[in-house]
This record gives sequence, structure tokens and C-alpha cells, in this order.
Amino acid sequence: LNLNVHSLDLEENFFDIGGHSTLAAKIASELSSDYGLAVTVLDIYSNSSLGALLDFVDARNSPAAAAEPTRRFSVGAFVRTDKIAVVGLAGRFPGAVDADSFWENLLRGTVSATFLSKDFLRSKGIPEATINHKDFVPCAYMINDADKFDHSFFGIGRHEASIMDPQHRVFVETCWAAMENAALSPRTGLSDTVVGVFAAAGIDGYLVHHLDGLPLKDSMNPQDIFLAEIGNEKDYIATRVSYLLDFTGPSMNVNSACSSALVACAQGAAAIASAQCGAAVAGASSITFPNLGFLYQDGLVNSADGHVL
Repeated sequence: LNLNVHSLDLEENFFDIGGHSTLAAKIASELSSDYGLAVTVLDIYSNSSLGALLDFVDARNSPAAAAEPTRRFSVGAFVRTDKIAVVGLAGRFPGAVDADSFWENLLRGTVSATFLSKDFLRSKGIPEATINHKDFVPCAYMINDADKFDHSFFGIGRHEASIMDPQHRVFVETCWAAMENAALSPRTGLSDTVVGVFAAAGIDGYLVHHLDGLPLKDSMNPQDIFLAEIGNEKDYIATRVSYLLDFTGPSMNVNSACSSALVACAQGAAAIASAQCGAAVAGASSITFPNLGFLYQDGLVNSADGHVL
């Protein structure tokens, strides 16, 4: 199949090791021919690990093979309701690694700004003229470990993870943390519940400033173009979470500027109330990149001293 792998784990996802729709069609065709089965591309998508595919073929060859798919979800299983509870919460903020720390900072009036030294700014390539500009404010609000990501935990390759916008990476991690906070296992504790995802992300500075747009510039590397698109475009942030955490409800991207996170929560609540899903994960991710100070201009949102009132 021309996949760049030396061995396959039974549980490893076909698409995570470089599989795509064309190869899925080829596999479906060859299985149909070799085993005399009516295998469709949808069957490959629904049984995307080697182990699942082997079980699928065995079941089809068995006289007692089930006529219906083993996994079905029906919106009708849910009842319209106005009784909705928040059962889990997670977040990462400047100066706060979780929601509890953030709340403590609010109670204490803690200023979570980081003021950057001239030497540090020089090491990052900031021009001397900018550093010494009278209106330059060397202040940043930073998320701890935004540059770190346990890609293997989520079944994502190192190369793909390096192309992903940190906003996507942190959001995936935070969704997992929210499920843990709710005492639910994202991979096993919700097998009978349709979970929706309602998400938002900020402007993608990572692709432009850190990657210099390179994945999109190489027309001879369609794989990186694809990875750059799904890893940086905000339209994919909700569907990525649904895919990685095996959620089967609606996956909706929300864009309403500064109110996006609140609107995402409202949309999630509305989806539960209208029986589109039984549970919902809702939130937003906003990480500025690069985050190395700014030029103050009267009338704009940034303050003259970097503090936020």
C-alpha cells in the first residue's frame, strides 16, 4: 500500500499512518475481490484499524454475521430538555495552569503579565529600533507549555504535530482534561452517549510567523499542504477533537470574535436541549503567536503599560 511503516499494530489507525481515501478504496476493492465480500469504502472508514478490519472480515465470513452494524446512534434516543448541567471544566490561562489556579488569581487580583527583557527580545530577532521605540510595550501574556504536546498519546505523528497550530494542540489537551475533570474517560466512559463539540480558535499566527507558510508553498508536497490545512485552519478544530476522542455528535466551529467561547457554550447547551446530542464539549482556544510585546497606539485595545483592567 506504499505506507511508510515497517510494522503495524493491530490497534493503529489506518489514517494515522498515512492512509487516505484512495487507499481505502483500493483496500475495499481487493477485499471484495479476494474474499467475495461486498466491502465498501465506508466499511474501511468504520473499521480503520487492522484489528477492527480483521474482525469485520471474519464477521462477514461467518454464517451468523449480523445484518446490522454493531454501533448505531439515534438522536431519537435523547429527549428534549431544559435541564442541563456543567459536569466538567478545564482551562489553561496566562499564569494559571488550570481553572482552579485561574480562579485564585482572580480572587487575589494577580497580574499574570510577563515583561520581556531587551536581551530576550534581541535573542528572538526583534529589531533594535522596535525595542527602543517609545511606544513599544515589552509585555506578553503566555500560556505555560504551549510549545509542548504529547503527540503519541493522541496518536498523532511528530511531523504532523509540528505543523499543528498550538491553539489546536492545547485545545485537544484541554478537552481531554475537561472530560477527566468530569470523571469520564474520553475513550471508554461515553460509549453510549452521543457527544457534540462546539469550538472556536483565534487568528493563526503560528503558520505565518513560525512556519513561514512553508507547508502551503510547496505544491509538490500535497501531504504537508493537507496537514497544514487541517492543523491550522480554525474550521477543523471541532472535528479534530471529535475524531481523536471518538465523539459522534455534531462538530461545529463557532466564529463570533471575542464572544466565540460563550457562543460555543450556548450552542452546546442548545444542542443538548434540542436532543441533537446527549452531552457537549464547548470552548475556545486563543494563543497569540509571536507573543513578543506590541506597539501601543491610542484608541486600540492594548494598554500603554501592558496591564489589562
